[in-house]
Amino acid sequence: MPQIYIVEDDSLSIRQAVHFLTKEFPDVEISVFTSPAFALQALEDLQARKITPPDLIILDLGFSNESGFEVLRYWKSSGSPIPVIVWTILDSTYQDLCRLFGVHAVVSKMDGPNALVAAITAARTPS
Repeated sequence: MPQIYIVEDDSLSIRQAVHFLTKEFPDVEISVFTSPAFALQALEDLQARKITPPDLIILDLGFSNESGFEVLRYWKSSGSPIPVIVWTILDSTYQDLCRLFGVHAVVSKMDGPNALVAAITAARTPS
């Protein structure tokens, strides 16, 4: 069963993402990490082969006491092939930085969940 990690601390955004993902992709298992530290631990466990890797990571960048960029730095330095979609309210100035990290897509939360679903569909489609 395909698996998606959501790294997000806002409860409304989590509910929206889970609702739309389960509706559009009923075959997907969703794991939610409410802080970058929890996500980093999961990524470290992946490196140690303790857990099965997800097929996709949906990552917010703005957290109250942490930064989603820490997850991007670790992900990039590990050479992980897992596609990352950044889903954030941060403005477009962060898009270029995200592209340098090699993320699959940057989706503004202001564009709504349908834009997130479209990015996920594109990421799941073989090129």
